Amino acid sequence: MPNFKVVIKDNNKKNYLFIEATNSVEAMKIAEEKYEVFPIQATLVDSSKSNQALTYTNRKLKFKEVLFIFQEIYILISSGITLKDALLEVEKSTDDEKVKLIVNQIIQGLNQGKTFSSLVGEHYQQKSIVISVLKVGEKGGDLDKILNVIINYLEDTDKNVSSIVKALSYPLILIVFTFMALILMLVYVIPQFEEIFKSFGNELPVYTAVLLDMSNFVRANSLLLLLGVISVPAALFFRYKTHEPFQKRIDTILVKHIFILSNTLHLSAMYKITSSLEILLSSGINALEALNMVLSSTGNLYIREKLDYTIAQIKIGSTLAKALRESGLFKNSTIRLIVAGENSGKTPEMMQRVAGVYRKELNAYVETISKLIEPFLLIIIAMIVLFIALSIFMPIWSLSSGI
Repeated sequence: MPNFKVVIKDNNKKNYLFIEATNSVEAMKIAEEKYEVFPIQATLVDSSKSNQALTYTNRKLKFKEVLFIFQEIYILISSGITLKDALLEVEKSTDDEKVKLIVNQIIQGLNQGKTFSSLVGEHYQQKSIVISVLKVGEKGGDLDKILNVIINYLEDTDKNVSSIVKALSYPLILIVFTFMALILMLVYVIPQFEEIFKSFGNELPVYTAVLLDMSNFVRANSLLLLLGVISVPAALFFRYKTHEPFQKRIDTILVKHIFILSNTLHLSAMYKITSSLEILLSSGINALEALNMVLSSTGNLYIREKLDYTIAQIKIGSTLAKALRESGLFKNSTIRLIVAGENSGKTPEMMQRVAGVYRKELNAYVETISKLIEPFLLIIIAMIVLFIALSIFMPIWSLSSGI
């Protein structure tokens, strides 16, 4: 069915809707009856743009896009305008076509009587902590305050993720390019020396023989190796997504048994849990409901099992601090802070301090590891270069010494 762009007048302001209809008259009629707005004109949208509009509105908003929308809405609402007018201003001000069209969809949903939180959930992550807190703000009528809390939470999360990515990006890039350079050497460079070495007529040194065997193996099995590099991870990923016991084993290994990585993932999970609990408890949600929300937004099955146990303990009368201690996820030092918060009636404030402890520990750990791994990688690269250099030059030195 053709897609029409209908220019409308809503609250004395011009806006537009994308509506599927058989003709422009029907499109304007749908706008008037379904969305209760005054249509001015309807124009047929080019098929490519129509498809693009539908594609955009079916796609999910990214983290930074949600942060941008909330920041803009909060500033506008704080100045005294309504949510709908704020969204109209965001739609006009953004240059991102995807954001513009999705905001337009949210405006249309508000005209139909839907809630802002449900509409954001349709285009973001329905089980996100952000959506849960947004629902609380809508019920209490404190949308501006809740938006401020959410923005602080998202900005803090963004800074934390950015610092981790920044710290680990250089080592990862170094590993990838080193691997690519080694493969190119084995496939294209080393074979050029093979005939030269054979012409010497002498027995080749061990280093050289090993290097030539490696080169011959990679060239002879290049297709199988390529298929293995692609198919093995794909098969493991498919198994991970479709077989829960396998997923649980992998999640447990990732969080508990891999040097460096496990500690990073554990600290990251603890920071996410505590920062999520802090924002939920600050919004007036009780501990049990908050934990259920955190559980629904957690993907790692090992962490989910521990949270399930915590929830079960609270249901039978345990305190939050005691249940978290018995889960085995939290350190005693952070549990003591939560105990102090419960005794003083300031659990959200203490949970914020706990989140800060895990954030600082995570950032410090990642920074330390990145500083240590760089020289380690450089040593490995130097050893590879030395091995290749010795493998190439030792036959030449042997020939020279025999002359």
